[in-house]
Amino acid sequence: MVVIPSGGFLMGSPHDEPGRGDGEGPQHHVTMDKPFAMSRGAITVREFRSFVEDAGYRTGAERGNKGCFVWNKGSREWERHQDCNWRNPGFHPDDRAPVVGVSWEDAMAYVKWLGDKTGKDYRLPSEAEWEYAARAGTSTPFSTGNRIGSDSANYDANYHYADCKARPDVSKSKIAPVGSLPANPWGLCEMHGNVWEWVADCWHESYRDAPVDGSPWYEENDGVRSQRVARGGGWNSEPSDLRSANRVKFCLDAADIYLGFRVARSLSD
Repeated sequence: MVVIPSGGFLMGSPHDEPGRGDGEGPQHHVTMDKPFAMSRGAITVREFRSFVEDAGYRTGAERGNKGCFVWNKGSREWERHQDCNWRNPGFHPDDRAPVVGVSWEDAMAYVKWLGDKTGKDYRLPSEAEWEYAARAGTSTPFSTGNRIGSDSANYDANYHYADCKARPDVSKSKIAPVGSLPANPWGLCEMHGNVWEWVADCWHESYRDAPVDGSPWYEENDGVRSQRVARGGGWNSEPSDLRSANRVKFCLDAADIYLGFRVARSLSD
């Protein structure tokens, strides 16, 4: 776990940021009154397996043959495969890689188990905590500045961003083990790219009336309970998806091979 300092930041993106989505505004100041901790990287296959074996847990994708969406390299389309889940996401999962094929509900089950096992307040980070930690004191689209490259993030380099050239020759086209790429200024790995990460919040179409204290935003002010927010972009994402302010929505029972999570923890006074 990495301790994230208390402080404030401007959440969301300015109107002139390339790739900006409508849901990234209005920009608003958020203040974290207390430091908190966040896992250095996404929860790995090995860590998730420990939970499954100890708790006798079955993920949503494993129950009822729901399966996961899998990327078809030939057709370059996403297809639902009923036999795919975190154990078999369409490729051989490296124990050191982020676990994928897990829904928001699965992630919540993991953090509850972890909290019960350790006696500590583990949880999913709020959307504000996630963006604050991803920015790591920066106000640019990425913690690396106005540009992102394959030396600092795992994404689909077939696409360009602003004045960053496309580099199809360097695309990894697969998930990388946690810690494969340099950490951001606050010591967190792969906040940009590799896998999308669930956060606690319900989906809201904008930040109008959003909390300003870093707390999760649930159903109040027209939040959609059945939809949750994911952040960070994935190995298959365009670079604009990796921006610190970018946000997308998924149904809370969605389990796809680009969706994972990391954990946060409140710190004792």
